[in-house]
Amino acid sequence: MKIFAHRGVSGHFPENTLPAFAAALQTGSHGIELDLFLHDGELVVIHDRQVDRTTNGHGLLEDFTPAALFALDAGNGQPIPTLWQVLQLCANRLEINIELKGQDTAPALVALLHRAQKELALRLDSVLVSSFHHPLLQRLKTLLPEIRIGVLIAHYPLDGVQLAVQLNAVSLHCDRGFVDRALVNLAHQAGIELYVYTVNQQRELLALRDIGVDGVFCNFPAEALQWLRTATA
Repeated sequence: MKIFAHRGVSGHFPENTLPAFAAALQTGSHGIELDLFLHDGELVVIHDRQVDRTTNGHGLLEDFTPAALFALDAGNGQPIPTLWQVLQLCANRLEINIELKGQDTAPALVALLHRAQKELALRLDSVLVSSFHHPLLQRLKTLLPEIRIGVLIAHYPLDGVQLAVQLNAVSLHCDRGFVDRALVNLAHQAGIELYVYTVNQQRELLALRDIGVDGVFCNFPAEALQWLRTATA
């Protein structure tokens, strides 16, 4: 089972900050997960369009100039990072699951990934792009056919797996409350991996492992890996 550090090691560090991602590199996690908005031409790593929850600022991203946005405290004195900074830190060291927010991020992401291929020798097969905005994923695949995508859903649709197949996705990402063995089996029969968010309890993690879930997003990846090792032993 793959363990993705959800917004980095967000159980112990401010979410979506460079220290949270650096900590994930030390845990042995299979990958990290981060959230992406486009702000004034820059891809910034933050979960919410409103900055109030995760920074000391107030208002919407678009209310801030770039200088003002990067002057905000995202926790422990850390600024909001850019995707480029995360790639500089993590490229080719583990899988990077980028969740696209908004409707305008695909072209900018393609341009930045091309730059990372040239300057950081980034392997595209180490990148997984997911979104609840399925037309955005479709556009991304048109712009960059070789990119791996994951379809995010927050419910249990009748055709979730078929949607992933239609989009030529490699994975379906589901809320933990909607995952059962039947869905896992259906995904696997279609050649789709099933990932579950957000799993922070040992009992839940092991139950999902036992029904064949391929990976989870976790705020405490070191603990999750230890739970898996202990259960296997």
